[in-house]
Amino acid sequence: MYKGKSIAIIIPARYGSSRLPGKPLAEICGKPMIQWGFEIAERSKLADRVMVATDDRRIFQAVKDFGGEVLMTKKSHPSGNNRVAEVARKVPHQVVVNLQGDEPLMKAKIIDDGIRLLVDKKVLVTTPMTSLRRFEYNDSNVVKVIQNKENIALDFFRAKPLRDNLDKKNFTYYHHLGLFIFQKKFLFQYVRWRPTPAEISQQIDQLRILDHGYPINLYFTKHNFPSVNTKTDLNLVRKLMKKFKLVKNDT
Repeated sequence: MYKGKSIAIIIPARYGSSRLPGKPLAEICGKPMIQWGFEIAERSKLADRVMVATDDRRIFQAVKDFGGEVLMTKKSHPSGNNRVAEVARKVPHQVVVNLQGDEPLMKAKIIDDGIRLLVDKKVLVTTPMTSLRRFEYNDSNVVKVIQNKENIALDFFRAKPLRDNLDKKNFTYYHHLGLFIFQKKFLFQYVRWRPTPAEISQQIDQLRILDHGYPINLYFTKHNFPSVNTKTDLNLVRKLMKKFKLVKNDT
């Protein structure tokens, strides 16, 4: 709860990832990846509830096994936000957080910072960004974002900006992190729109929002960590957790 707003964190988790099938169940330091995300969400100081939304019985059972709350969804969702919205319709909370299940190094503080921004500024949706490291520029698995002076997103992309006049000479590119905080009513508006051509071609859910002319408010975090999109990413995260002994993943 924050300033009278009730908050649910919903983690979308599907089994059929094209780049790394079954990745929510991938083992990292003795736990399935989905459990790492769930435990991070539980450390939020503002969230009232944490849930997993999945289309797969194996993931459902894994969450049950570690004591988490989980709901089954239909398989045919075009995006993680759509899957989150299906579950959000079944709960009374006013703010909905989509914590992507492939972010096992996320920090609870980053979640709470986004919630505060959403509620304090009365905006529609917030999402974090961090510095883009040199080797990430050409990595299509890393989603980049460009902002204006008011910290509003101008574009999200994998290789180069989709919109005109957004080159590196005039704008700083940032690394977008897999977390969205929505006003619930706006999330429901989002899922009424069909996926846009840019969203489909880039496989970036939030382009649907920009393509319909609505703002996405960005906020910066100093924490830059890999998402798990490939087997290489998975091995890197395992090494990082062992190296820095992140078995408790501090807030």
